[in-house]
Amino acid sequence: MMKKEDFNCKHCNNTFKARVVDRNRGWAQFCSKSCKAFHQAKIRRTLEALIMEETVDILEESVYY
Repeated sequence: MMKKEDFNCKHCNNTFKARVVDRNRGWAQFCSKSCKAFHQAKIRRTLEALIMEETVDILEESVYY
């Protein structure tokens, strides 16, 4: 039988049980699929904002040269 332990969700911080072997593989980071989806959407929005800022900076630099 696989050993299970309690872990905290990276998104909502709720406690959930997961197999240790899955956690070691980098899986079992979230308590549900919806928490994973919310977390990925948050990361995507952050990355898009950073890319947008960098694009604006590049465009502003090219205007002055």
